[in-house]
Amino acid sequence: MKNTQKIILSFVFVLATAFTTHYFLVQRIDSKNSDREVASFGDRNSQPQISWEQRVAAELSQSTSTQVGVKPSWQDILVYEYLAGQYDIVGRQGQIEKLNLQPEKMGVDFETKDFVERYVKKMKAFSNYKIESRGSKMETVLLYDQQGENAGSVQIDRNDKGLVQAILIQ
Repeated sequence: MKNTQKIILSFVFVLATAFTTHYFLVQRIDSKNSDREVASFGDRNSQPQISWEQRVAAELSQSTSTQVGVKPSWQDILVYEYLAGQYDIVGRQGQIEKLNLQPEKMGVDFETKDFVERYVKKMKAFSNYKIESRGSKMETVLLYDQQGENAGSVQIDRNDKGLVQAILIQ
């Protein structure tokens, strides 16, 4: 017999053995679980099962490893809801200084007055503000304290469609 014939016969023998073994094993496993159906809820209504679930729930409630839901902070709401998670934050000492549009993102459109009253008041201390437009692409919000002194500014850069590209807080 030639080597190629030996190789072909060996290959056929391995395939036949694998097929036969698989066929009989799968048939035997299927016949053992024939009384079990998909999504069977038979054991759920038994008293021992319910008692076990109650015991496990009691043990887990006493454990310190469970986590409690936390209300999102105003920063989370600003970044992930108001700005739709499209901006990178640059900050220093826990204060937001700049929000830059991420690459390949469209940006969001919002009213400057709404943004100042909802979020800038939480970032900077001021009592009054004045919105100045510098063309259609840039707005500057001047912030004043109670004495009328300069308390900072917010610069909002927009693209041609009015979508915010960057926000700089000084």
